[in-house]
Amino acid sequence: MHCKEVPKIVIHVTVIQIHPRNEVAVKPQRPNCLLSTMSTSVKEPPLKLLALDGGGIRGLSELLIIREVMHGLMVEENAKREKEGLKLLSEAPKPCDYFDLIGGTGTGGIIALMLGRLRMDAESAINHYDNLAKSVFSSEKLWGDGKFKATKLEAAIKSVVRSITGDSESPLLEVGPGQICRTFVCAKNAVNMGIPVRFRTYPSRETHINCTIWQAARATSAAPTFFKRILIGRDQPYVDGGLGYNNPCQTVLEEAHALFGDRQVGCLVSIGTGRAQAIAIEQPRWFQQVIPTNVIEALQAITTDCEKTHQEIFHRFARLPSTYFRLNIEQGMQGKELSERDKLSTVEAHTVQYMKEREVQVKLASLVSAIQVPRVQVTLEQLVSPRPLTDSAVHQIREQFRKLCPPPVESFIGRRDILDQMHLYFQSNSTRQCTFVLHGLGGSGKSQLAFKFVEESTQFPNIFYVDATNEQTLRTDLESIAPENVEQSVDESLRWLANQAKNSQWLLLFDNADDVNLKLNEYFPFQCGNILITTRNVELCTYAGKDGDARVMDMDHEDAMNLLLFQARAEQNNENKALADAIVKELHYFALAISQAGAYIHCHSTLKGYLAFYLRERDHLLNEVQFQSQDPYAQAVYATWKFSYDKLDTSSKSFLQICSMLHYEGISEKMFERATLSKIQLEDSELQDTVNGLLSHLGKQKSGSESEQWNSWSFQNVIKHLRSYSLIEYDNQNNTYSIHPLVQHWNSTT
Repeated sequence: MHCKEVPKIVIHVTVIQIHPRNEVAVKPQRPNCLLSTMSTSVKEPPLKLLALDGGGIRGLSELLIIREVMHGLMVEENAKREKEGLKLLSEAPKPCDYFDLIGGTGTGGIIALMLGRLRMDAESAINHYDNLAKSVFSSEKLWGDGKFKATKLEAAIKSVVRSITGDSESPLLEVGPGQICRTFVCAKNAVNMGIPVRFRTYPSRETHINCTIWQAARATSAAPTFFKRILIGRDQPYVDGGLGYNNPCQTVLEEAHALFGDRQVGCLVSIGTGRAQAIAIEQPRWFQQVIPTNVIEALQAITTDCEKTHQEIFHRFARLPSTYFRLNIEQGMQGKELSERDKLSTVEAHTVQYMKEREVQVKLASLVSAIQVPRVQVTLEQLVSPRPLTDSAVHQIREQFRKLCPPPVESFIGRRDILDQMHLYFQSNSTRQCTFVLHGLGGSGKSQLAFKFVEESTQFPNIFYVDATNEQTLRTDLESIAPENVEQSVDESLRWLANQAKNSQWLLLFDNADDVNLKLNEYFPFQCGNILITTRNVELCTYAGKDGDARVMDMDHEDAMNLLLFQARAEQNNENKALADAIVKELHYFALAISQAGAYIHCHSTLKGYLAFYLRERDHLLNEVQFQSQDPYAQAVYATWKFSYDKLDTSSKSFLQICSMLHYEGISEKMFERATLSKIQLEDSELQDTVNGLLSHLGKQKSGSESEQWNSWSFQNVIKHLRSYSLIEYDNQNNTYSIHPLVQHWNSTT
């Protein structure tokens, strides 16, 4: 007898998640791989995991670091929303909105419950944690088991739970679609100290420990000599899970594997409470209960346990870029006992100082990027396996991470003179390191020109693309260049490139190196190789040799017309050429404006009607992208300049505002010098105030006799600042300055 085959039913479950910040987001519900027998054909996003060390009052450091990370996420999210015209976030998002699993031990366990189970934002958690620490560690016990009163700790935790849920006895276990961020904390059964016990907010294959939130928090924080053990269930005694598992990173990976199966990991974030010296365990007082020897030994190993676990995890992830992040204060926390509540301010001061370190800021920026858009994913099966990743596995992961140089857009036209200059420069230059710089105003076509050069070049077997928008993106892309058999780092990549230069040619393209504070030459391989840079900052030309730079300016007349007609999908006839001629003149031959005008004409207008429409609606057309375009440059014309404008100081902005009222060419220092010393007042009082502010900065320099003198140094500093973003250009033949007509008009409306 044959049974009829039952077709497989694939069910996709979608829930409407109401975020605490009153926004509605539709997202796939995360399946519990331990319980669900349903399959899904939708590839789920890579996991984001958070592990929190124990450390007594030093746990405040973890919350301060988390707050900084969430602030960074808000800044990045708002930048994205601003471009898309969406409402900006007024408050930092919550960790539970980003992390799939949070695990903690001791203090880290309490924090994990606050952020995960109680869904607090970082700022609220800091306030609750501060109050809890001050209440619990306010006075020591005179006798009995533990240095501090467990009843105070219980009351403090219950108060926190009640303030969030309305019920101090709220259960730890969550069920239903509201369960988004899964959380667990580690403790140990005092009868069997070998394996940690995990108190979970979600169902699992293991028998669930039926307890409340406050009981789980008490169990994970019941450090011997500090708090007495807690009895849960059938009088099972639990103590702090930090005894051997104070850094729960490995436990988080194992739990994630059991929970999510062989899902991919986007990032694992481990946050410590500072490197502390070994904890001294005092001899038990005569009136205290005897502490078992194995507990004392475990306590003494806590601090070394954290770093040992970190090193093991670090080496496992060493060849995977931007996947594992460990944030832990290196100095300043020594001697801060787990219970010194009066040292909370000291903990905060050291943490704030730690986050100001340049290396830490780069790591935080890289972490924010990895949380937002995980770039390298490795499966949980690969991470929890005792076997190291094979070279082929690492190669596959690294290849998906390594960026390829984008091709030029299909509509690329012209620039033959600069392309020929670049080819000749790289072919004829015999120096050990050959650097060429393309500089110019944002939207002038520098990146597309670089991509076209790469497409035409045949002399470079290897071309490496680096997004140099900021130090974080630059370091991330450089790290991916190193081969699979070496540690993932910028230094290793630069060392490898230097070695490769002995045998083969390569080209390193730094694209969008516009940040004037970025010391780009620190990321050049040592005196070797070929480097191509695109930038708004004219000062980077100092890295180039003779004939090794080109200013990307307005397009040639014929090329500009051809670009407009191509983008508009219009025929090359005399009538259309005449119409195109008038349009490109009005757009001052600016590449991005022409490209977007052509795309707009193709989608919404005609060549015949566009010019009149543009003259009426110029600001709207140049300020917003009104269409979908094949051009990857998604920003509108004005938006590209706003990026630079926002970084200017007040004097530079005022200078541009004054220039918007002058002719865009022939601007001289002499004009401003005369205006500074002049007593004539403008009729427009508001404009006069602006002029006075600028001129005060430039010219009100007193000599020894207290008379006003022209301050040429200040004037040149303003010019230097503006030229670093290509917002103003210098004419060395006439010793004057000019501003692009479109920039001038835009600035008059700013």
